[in-house]
Amino acid sequence: LQLVVDIAAQDRCPASTRSGAFRELSSLLSFSDNLRLFKNGPKLESLLALCSQIPLECTDDFVVLVEKVVKDTPEMTQLFQFLIHEPEGPSSHPSPLMPTAAEAFPFPTGGSFTPGNTTSHHSARNGRVVPTIKCSVLRMIYDVSKSNPSLIDMLGSVGAVQQLMIICHSATSEVIRVYALRLLALILHASKRQKESFIRANGFETLSYVLSDGAANDVPLGIPTFNCLFKFALDFFQVTTSDVNSSVMSKLRAFQTPSGKPATSATGGGGGGATSHKLDGHLPSLIPESNRRTVSMDMSSMYSGDTAGDMESRLNIDDSYSNQTRGGMIHPQLLQTIFQLLNVVLKDIKTAYKIPTPETSSRPLELERQNTIPGSDGGGSETPSTTASSRHADDCIVAKVMDYTSKVFDVAVNSEAVVAFPWLDWVWSGVSEVYLHPSQYPRSTFTVVDKGVRSILRKIVLADLYRGKSVTQIKKVKEFADLPHLQQVVLEEVTRYFSASNRLDALKQDVATHVIRNLDTLLLGIDECISPFPLNIGLEVVNAVKSMTVNSNNWVRGRIRNNSRLLETRDRLAFLLLTSLDHLQGEKREYLSRIVDANLHDTNSALVLLRLFVDAYDNKSAERVELIQSMLCELIEKDASFSKTILKHAANDSDFLQVLKGGSSDELFTWCTTNDAQWKNLAQSILKLSKPIESEVSARHEKREKEVTGRKKLRKIDVDKRLALQRKASTDFDRIKGELESKQASYESAIAQRRRELLRRGASVGATPHRITSPTSITAACSTSHPTPSSPPSTPGDRRRVGSD
Repeated sequence: LQLVVDIAAQDRCPASTRSGAFRELSSLLSFSDNLRLFKNGPKLESLLALCSQIPLECTDDFVVLVEKVVKDTPEMTQLFQFLIHEPEGPSSHPSPLMPTAAEAFPFPTGGSFTPGNTTSHHSARNGRVVPTIKCSVLRMIYDVSKSNPSLIDMLGSVGAVQQLMIICHSATSEVIRVYALRLLALILHASKRQKESFIRANGFETLSYVLSDGAANDVPLGIPTFNCLFKFALDFFQVTTSDVNSSVMSKLRAFQTPSGKPATSATGGGGGGATSHKLDGHLPSLIPESNRRTVSMDMSSMYSGDTAGDMESRLNIDDSYSNQTRGGMIHPQLLQTIFQLLNVVLKDIKTAYKIPTPETSSRPLELERQNTIPGSDGGGSETPSTTASSRHADDCIVAKVMDYTSKVFDVAVNSEAVVAFPWLDWVWSGVSEVYLHPSQYPRSTFTVVDKGVRSILRKIVLADLYRGKSVTQIKKVKEFADLPHLQQVVLEEVTRYFSASNRLDALKQDVATHVIRNLDTLLLGIDECISPFPLNIGLEVVNAVKSMTVNSNNWVRGRIRNNSRLLETRDRLAFLLLTSLDHLQGEKREYLSRIVDANLHDTNSALVLLRLFVDAYDNKSAERVELIQSMLCELIEKDASFSKTILKHAANDSDFLQVLKGGSSDELFTWCTTNDAQWKNLAQSILKLSKPIESEVSARHEKREKEVTGRKKLRKIDVDKRLALQRKASTDFDRIKGELESKQASYESAIAQRRRELLRRGASVGATPHRITSPTSITAACSTSHPTPSSPPSTPGDRRRVGSD
């Protein structure tokens, strides 16, 4: 066994000989006695010491061999030490020498990438070996764990969850990061204990920090990372039964003897007892080449077990998912991670939007995106064309993620799964900068983000409103006094939905009751929770309540009138709109007409308009005089009783009323100027009568300011608690990572010593007079030392096949 390892350790050993050695050793270690001897002799360290010097085309056979060795906790511990500590090249930053997401997850227009079609030099290929082995090892552990749940317990015992987080943080390739996330998702799905421990330790907050931290941002965030997180949240990565296809089973039956025991031969191994082969993971002697897990990094091989409609380059929910009866989002906390990463992408768009000059440009992310293009030398400074291309790629990511998130919440159970969490904070933390500073982003980016955010908010908010339970997050919209933009977007979507033809009488009575009650909770006193209160929101609320009462049956109208204060909220906001007209300029006639309609029920509306008319005349504003005159005439036209009200408020001056109703604005202006004494008497009467209204408006304004100030303080306490939790999660992670990294020196020392020993032994093997060029004679020697009666004699054809391998 040691001699076969020595063959692979030769400095100038041909790739075919190394592959043959790895395959032969894999077959030998399929027997328990040989595996026991190997663990007591060469050990896994010998194989890990070889990883940096083997050719790229041998990595698949190397990982097959590693799987045969890793059967117990000590070997699994060593394997994770390799994944964390093994250097991947001279630089810790991504380079064309390492596997990239563009190679692993090619877009349909870019073609797929395989190691065979690269034209890199030998040094470049060697620089790719360690990252490729890490990718393959992570995938191997994932694939074996899917059909072998007992391995999940072993992963838990070696602290795999924490170590996978470290791998995600320090990954030099998006491929490695995606594989680590897949394995983490599988562990949390299969082990209830690991999941509970992960949640108690603020694992999802830590994961958000890990993926969005600056150290991880040198690796580009692409569609594969987001898609993996969506699948993680939706519990796509699950333990399955044995997934061996019929072709594998037929080869297994052909491989077995009539007695049902596996045969031993020069190519199958010898030595130990007649132990049956386990169909776990890599079976190089059984699974045909086309079905083996390779490191070509194309999507079809990497995700062969997933549905065909869920390609990694497209974020689409296929019909098979939509029609499944799932329990909703299993990990809704990952919505926070997704939007934190989306915020990273949006920051890149913001930076790229300011096209830098070649002298001042230094964006590692843009250089990385350039490096992922096959054939790029990775050098030079960033050019405007590169920046524009990168921004377009980021725009595509934002559009796909927003669209996919919206589709996820088309499924009602997913919306219901997130309402128990602070999802409004999560969504807004990812997109707030686009709303606060829209001029710093391309118009197309703002359009995509705004459309996506409104769609997501509308679906989750409505799911919350329709719930029989008391609303959880929607009622907290009023508490977000520090986020007026978020409050406005949520209220706009809610009110516009109910302003449209969404009839409450079309719902079941219990559901309609829930909606009325929850809307009442949301809208009551909403004008005191936002400062300054957006008048367009007030008008939307008025129209929504009006639509619900007019377009519904008597039962719904009765519930609104007797079991809610929606009508009171409508009247309050309508009057607020009317009293706020003195702060507006250039209002459209349509907007003013809608305000008049909303205040037809209030007799004080005429007095408010007359008070505004007095201010407009005193300021000599002919334009405002004309607008207010038109509103008073419209008020009279829609309700004739307002003529008497206006006459009463205007000191019973019939001349003024006649000019107001029948004259033009110029004639009214002239009348007031000509009849100065009469106008002053009329104005004093109006000012005296309107003082109680002014006092009420002033009191409401003061109350609003106090309410908003108090809510901001409470909100700050809540935000500080959440930030403290995030800081604790990041501090704990940094501490754990530091403890593991402190062991890196001892790991590198042990591996370096083992590597020197292997090179020395390999050199001695290569210097023997009869140099071994194929491991066939080694296997034959093993078979001779431990003859097995059932072993069929090897034929020249068998020898030629192994030799050619």
